[in-house]
Amino acid sequence: MNSTSTPQVVETILPGVGVKYELSTRSGTPLSLVVNREGGSVLVAYDAEDPDRASLTVPLDDDESEALAGLLNGASMVHRVGEASELPGISTQRLRIDPHAPFDGLTLADTRARTETGASIVAIVRGVEVITSPEPSQGIRGGDVLVVVGTERGIDKLREILWHGPKRANPAAD
Repeated sequence: MNSTSTPQVVETILPGVGVKYELSTRSGTPLSLVVNREGGSVLVAYDAEDPDRASLTVPLDDDESEALAGLLNGASMVHRVGEASELPGISTQRLRIDPHAPFDGLTLADTRARTETGASIVAIVRGVEVITSPEPSQGIRGGDVLVVVGTERGIDKLREILWHGPKRANPAAD
């Protein structure tokens, strides 16, 4: 398999057990994930020299499986965002929302990011969870890290908005 081809995943139904997904990494390590129909899963790495011998077996409960999926999805998103930042005039940055900041508890729509700055919030990193392509109704929490794509100027404007809070409809009324 060359470095640009997509790894092939083989899915096998295991009657009475669940589903087994198998793939071989580019480095030659065979991996499988058995998703149990009763809940939980098992991630297995096999010896590249002896594909019948497990070199690592990791049982995962549902929460751990979800966290691992979020980490892997986040790594994929970071890679795709990194590719976008190689385009002339495009930048990517991570902007942290401090606890008790003006947007802590509000939504992405409240930031008016794209309207006011032209910058796009393409993901939210919340602990080990990564929310990709978040909807405008997605809430923002203190501690979140917003992954932003745009021009340097647009990202700088968004940073100012996030620090100072939403624009008021009628500032003269204050």
